[in-house]
Amino acid sequence: MSETTEKTEPVAEQERNNQLKTAGITFGIMVVTLALLLCFTLLAHNSWNRGLRSVVSKTLSEQTGTVYTVSQALDLNSTLETECAVFTISPRGFTDDGSRYAVIVRVTTLYGPLAAVYTYTAGAANAEFLTYAELHSKAKPQIIQTTQDTVLDYWAQKIPGIVNAAKVSSPEVRK
Repeated sequence: MSETTEKTEPVAEQERNNQLKTAGITFGIMVVTLALLLCFTLLAHNSWNRGLRSVVSKTLSEQTGTVYTVSQALDLNSTLETECAVFTISPRGFTDDGSRYAVIVRVTTLYGPLAAVYTYTAGAANAEFLTYAELHSKAKPQIIQTTQDTVLDYWAQKIPGIVNAAKVSSPEVRK
């Protein structure tokens, strides 16, 4: 009886070691994959912000007829960073005094999520809805009309608080 007990223990131990190796390799692959995803996300962040800046600049120019200089995005340091971006703006040729802002916000509509562009002047009670970015269709007036009273007004009232929090948390803000 002692011979069978001695023979089965090394087999069970060997099987356990193989399972630990397999689990270790699987865990290592997952860690490497997550590290790569994190690196790619951090590398894409600047490209994403450049794209948002160009969309905001293009939208401001189309709607107002004035070419604007759009600065770097202000750091929001909150979960809102996935929903909106805040930029200081100034008409091209004028100095940026840091009192005018453009905010692009992902807004939920009946037609799906759309990027709404707001302008805000420091000290104002509410932001002003400009238009939806990159929306060029016959349905644009209808989309704006159906969301005007609810979602757009909500964000217009919320944006002053977002901008003020961004001014406090961003080191590059000019006073």
